[in-house]
Amino acid sequence: MASADVLLRLQAWYADQSDGEWEHSYGVRIDTLDNPGWTVRIDLNGTSVEDRALDREEVHRSEEDWLVVWRDDAAQWHAACGPHNLEEAVERFLSWARPDDLASTSATLESSNGNASLTLRRVGDVLYAELRWVARAWELDDPPTSTLTLYRIGIPDTLRRLSNDLRAHLARPLAELAGSPFTGSYDLGARHARINLDFSGDREGFVSTRSNGGGVLVIGWSANNSSIEVATRVDITTLDNFAADLGDLAA
Repeated sequence: MASADVLLRLQAWYADQSDGEWEHSYGVRIDTLDNPGWTVRIDLNGTSVEDRALDREEVHRSEEDWLVVWRDDAAQWHAACGPHNLEEAVERFLSWARPDDLASTSATLESSNGNASLTLRRVGDVLYAELRWVARAWELDDPPTSTLTLYRIGIPDTLRRLSNDLRAHLARPLAELAGSPFTGSYDLGARHARINLDFSGDREGFVSTRSNGGGVLVIGWSANNSSIEVATRVDITTLDNFAADLGDLAA
């Protein structure tokens, strides 16, 4: 399991517990040890696993590769671990607390050159939207990647509408797609985030095959009175797959 998925799932678990009252008295605490290592303490009061049993578990692989997991009488889950075992510790909690939530569902739209992508990821009832891009202004051999991530509780109906709109547009003959843009604005409801997609198939250089046909996609992102646009080339197959994955994501 990738680190990003473990973090997303922990965030989703915390968001599920937060009801306007729970988070004022309880929470998740991660701290460091001086030997070195990490400690994790998670309050279980008021959660679905408050009374779930847990046997103490100890794993000692080496001086810096170890993990101890237990729960106390005060309804708190604990972990202490080596400096490189924090992800493993959080994964142990999630596999114990949410055994049915072992994977997230996602839909990714990536540019043909791999320099930009839009990923919508669902973990439980939490939606994460991530926009990644490499700015052209960087005149470096290996320029840094910029990432913007927003999230919201609940899955917006606009995801299903976006999937349906894209599928309907892409079902048209390729000859009609060239020079016939798809334009749509979809509100995610995550901190007022809105995704604007503008797919313009340029007739000049437009390849008339299903696997190679494509065009320029402009992803506009606005949130909290700020906005950004990323223009990138994508192929039609990528758009097809993105539309299908969106349907699964919104289901």
